[in-house]
Amino acid sequence: MKKDRFKKLTCLFVILIFLFSSCKNSEKKHLKDRLTQRKSETEITISNYASLAAPITYDVVIKNPNPEDDWIESCLEKFDREKLVNIIFDAVLNEKVTAMDYLTDKPITLKEIRELEEDEEFDRSRVAKIQFIEDWYFDKESFTMKKIVHSIMLGYEVYDFDGSIRGYKAAFKVNLKTGD
Repeated sequence: MKKDRFKKLTCLFVILIFLFSSCKNSEKKHLKDRLTQRKSETEITISNYASLAAPITYDVVIKNPNPEDDWIESCLEKFDREKLVNIIFDAVLNEKVTAMDYLTDKPITLKEIRELEEDEEFDRSRVAKIQFIEDWYFDKESFTMKKIVHSIMLGYEVYDFDGSIRGYKAAFKVNLKTGD
């Protein structure tokens, strides 16, 4: 039951990420206008929302570790993992956002990011999990949910001697602007 729930949540978040990352220029303007309108609506009606989690931390698989798992394959089918990873790395390397150490919450230098990319164990193509820190709000009257994403952490695959995935290692996290 937990596994099915996790799969459904994973699929939902993958779809949301895909939707936000795949807009064309005209769609981007329309989306920006809608988000601005929704932000205004949220500010007006936030009193109707009950806080469900402030914050909640959870992982999302963004690279299927088992290609025979048809459910995960279908959930990730339209997700552009490479695009998301490159957007985050490019923003860090161009100093638009600051990479943060996931344990200490202190900034990571550009030198450390470059060293990570030169590490044999790391490759952008191995980024297979992301971790979100969010606040969740729910309005039972309108049956709507609002989320505020505070940060995204990238996790990459680490392999055993036989080439099987041993687990995931955190690369870094980035904080998102939340409008607070």
